Amino acid sequence: FSVRTRTRRRYVYYQQHKASSQRKQTAAGDEQRYERIDDRDKNAPPPVNILVMGGSVAMGVLCKDNPVTTEGLARYARRGCAWPLRLEMFVNNVLRADVIRTQTVTLGGTNTESGISIWKYGLQPEEYPHPDVLINAYSTNDVHVNSIKAAEGRNQTIHEAVFEMTQKFIRTVLKSDCKPPLLLYFDDYIGNEQNEILETTKLSQSIHLLSQYYDTWSISFANAVRDLVFRGTDEEFFSPHGWFEGPEKKWTRQIHPGMSAHFAFAIVVGFNFLSVATTFCSLHTSQLRVDGAQPTDASNEEWDYGYRDINGLPRLRNGRVPHGPRPKIDALPPPLDADLTLETVTQRWQDAASKQPQRIDNNSDCVVKRPCVFSFVSGLERDLNKPKVLLDKLKPYLTNNMGWDAVDDHGKNGFVPTKGIGSKFTLELKQLKEPVNILTLMVMTSYGAKWESSNIRVEAFSRKEGEGDKEYEKLGNSVEISGEHSKQTSEIYVHEMQLGAAAAAVGGDLKVDVELIGGSTFKLMGMAFCHLKQINA
Repeated sequence: FSVRTRTRRRYVYYQQHKASSQRKQTAAGDEQRYERIDDRDKNAPPPVNILVMGGSVAMGVLCKDNPVTTEGLARYARRGCAWPLRLEMFVNNVLRADVIRTQTVTLGGTNTESGISIWKYGLQPEEYPHPDVLINAYSTNDVHVNSIKAAEGRNQTIHEAVFEMTQKFIRTVLKSDCKPPLLLYFDDYIGNEQNEILETTKLSQSIHLLSQYYDTWSISFANAVRDLVFRGTDEEFFSPHGWFEGPEKKWTRQIHPGMSAHFAFAIVVGFNFLSVATTFCSLHTSQLRVDGAQPTDASNEEWDYGYRDINGLPRLRNGRVPHGPRPKIDALPPPLDADLTLETVTQRWQDAASKQPQRIDNNSDCVVKRPCVFSFVSGLERDLNKPKVLLDKLKPYLTNNMGWDAVDDHGKNGFVPTKGIGSKFTLELKQLKEPVNILTLMVMTSYGAKWESSNIRVEAFSRKEGEGDKEYEKLGNSVEISGEHSKQTSEIYVHEMQLGAAAAAVGGDLKVDVELIGGSTFKLMGMAFCHLKQINA
């Protein structure tokens, strides 16, 4: 409802103030059918803010590969070429109005597990507003991270691993103090992390079931074009380039599609947005009434369900329907797992509703919760893909550094040990404004001789307010984190270190030591020192 209302208000304002303006021309000479509303216009209703979270595909890796022409490709940066920005341009051009704005939190090697941490800790850039629509575009990396080998290591099938991670993401997003965003899962995965076709469909099966259960939205580009791809798997419009490499047509792993696929992604998502909007707006008022209607008898919850005796339909007996479906429960349903039964589901759902805190209903009044006193995620925040900027971010807290430096290799900037085993750094945060009970580290995990035995040890210490002259006391146990795995790719894994009941308190100081204890290299892509009321929620 809030998305529909915001769309209508923004569109009406545009028509009143901008529709008569002269049409602008894009750099390429194509007609742009709308003029952007100045963000400084205080009278303008806010746009519909869409946040896209994803990995390297959503970031636009290989988007510049164009099967039609090679002209003009140098002007495309990855994110400028990728489908999220094209989605904004497509929808606004169709409406001929500046209605939606897209922001992205995209980083290569990340998956839904990373997205959970980014959302939970508010690690998206500070200038981003609370989104009206949130798109999970991690599908390709979800299947990649939960490959058969990794899933078997946890005694899970790939279906179980994807299901568990996605359900956790959905519940994390929908457990919001504000009205949660309209949540959309976008499935762009055709292959070829797995070669078996049935295995490539396991992702969409899990998402379809969870979307139905949690009443969220899912769109599968993969299902829409699968038959087109299967007619000739060497095509390069909808599937990743290079499955068949070289003159010998060697079967090769490739998950990144080119520019034409990004066009198609934007059109598929945009068409579904517009289809839902036009269908909803075309419904008669009486057809919409059921969502807002209330039972006529609260004791047994009998009501008329918005029924109208029109067009020859009979009149209801006593004006109500006994034993019909109940009104929607304003709370998350219980987790969908093996313990949930038909006998207990209603009571568990009602129990959850009784504990549901009051939500802020207007997303304009919402702010993104940021429970962290310190955080960085390389590549997400502005200019943090540059080593100097990352060092400048760390310097105010870096009280000791023996052999660590910001290094950008293969387009992935991170904090790296440069002097072998024993390289160590210390971060200190003085006079904490918020308590800290959990440390989160985002680690680039890779393969090969360079990463053999790669391992760090992380230790946390604290001291209370007014005890600046005393020694730090250790918090919890040390944690060791590996930077090596056997898969032939580099990925970002999220590691959490819980500090227990003796968390660093407000007004006190926190110290964190990180030391390379194995191998010759390691790469930290992000860190966050935070406070969560319910760590395992």
